[in-house]
Amino acid sequence: MKGKLWKKAASLVLAALVAVTSQDFSWAGMTVSAASANLLTNGDFEAGNTDGWTITLSDTNATTNVKTNPGMTNNATYFCNVWAPNADTVFSMSQEVTGLTAGTYTATVDMDGAPSSEATAELNFSAGGQSITVSTTAWNTWDTFTIENITVEESGSVTVALTGTLGAGYWMDVDNFTLTKNVSEEEDKAEKVAALNTLITECSALLEENYTQETWSALQAELTEAQAVYDDAAGKTAAEIEAAYNELQTAKNNLVDASVVTDADIFVKKIKGLSPDFIKGVDVSSYVSLRDSGVVFRDW
Repeated sequence: MKGKLWKKAASLVLAALVAVTSQDFSWAGMTVSAASANLLTNGDFEAGNTDGWTITLSDTNATTNVKTNPGMTNNATYFCNVWAPNADTVFSMSQEVTGLTAGTYTATVDMDGAPSSEATAELNFSAGGQSITVSTTAWNTWDTFTIENITVEESGSVTVALTGTLGAGYWMDVDNFTLTKNVSEEEDKAEKVAALNTLITECSALLEENYTQETWSALQAELTEAQAVYDDAAGKTAAEIEAAYNELQTAKNNLVDASVVTDADIFVKKIKGLSPDFIKGVDVSSYVSLRDSGVVFRDW
């Protein structure tokens, strides 16, 4: 469904909110009570790998492994496991975020692992020049460690890092690294409104003929809902706006290219009376092309 024409007054209000956000404006007396989106790449390891992170281990036998564990009742998603078979293994895992706007930021990390002590592991979590000592207590016992009030100048940078020296046989799991900017509730909502507007514009520009009917219809349903939320953004909470964004993004991600044929149910009957050697030769490129397009060859 094509986007509606928005009322001029509503557009001006929303545009003003977006402009305020882009200029990092702060209202006098506002209480910081929300956070921006996570600024770290792959901080939750849901990519199934350690992309975005710089990892060093002084012992070549030590390992990092992104995985899930069905028995991990307190974390059902991907996490990064670190294991050191030998003593005095120096470990570092870090990521730098640049081009930040001026303000204060918060960094967090979740950890579980073998009970740590000076003999087994000396660990530090750091961000923006601040550092705290962290530790693990047991498998499936996750603790969150937080560094608050990280001050950043305009166009500044923050390096988030977990470092330490690991003892023989020590292991730990790390997950949910975050770096977020502290913002007021008004700024947080304005950011979400702007993001929803951008996504609505992207989805409205898509062409129906490029996608399967089922997935296109699903997108249109979510687009209609998202447009309604956007049109009434002043009366919606930040959580409601974020939910509309997530649902529309999911529908967009689920679009299926109409040119992709699945389960075509094509059946070709064998012609009777052909000699056994009738189809002996085959052009390899033609065979590969047919196979890759989904043709199944059977000798009946």
